[in-house]
Amino acid sequence: MIFPFDIFTINGKYFWVVYSCNPNSDWKWSESQLQMFENSEEFKEIAANIESYHGHIDVDRSIKNDKIEYTILREVNLSNVVHDHGKEQT
Repeated sequence: MIFPFDIFTINGKYFWVVYSCNPNSDWKWSESQLQMFENSEEFKEIAANIESYHGHIDVDRSIKNDKIEYTILREVNLSNVVHDHGKEQT
């Protein structure tokens, strides 16, 4: 997790969320942070293996839903991720 951001699975897709005590805040500032992270080498490794985190993310979310307020920001951009066989995801 990159506090205050996290990734949740919703209807089989991955979404960025932000944790906050005020989920109705203006989160426009977060877009530049998300883009920077999605373009980092660290994220490429995480994203290439994101399916292995699927179960953990769902369990983690069910625990956090009751305790911490969050806002869904947008879908995770996986377009730059190289998967097995060296092909980029489209």
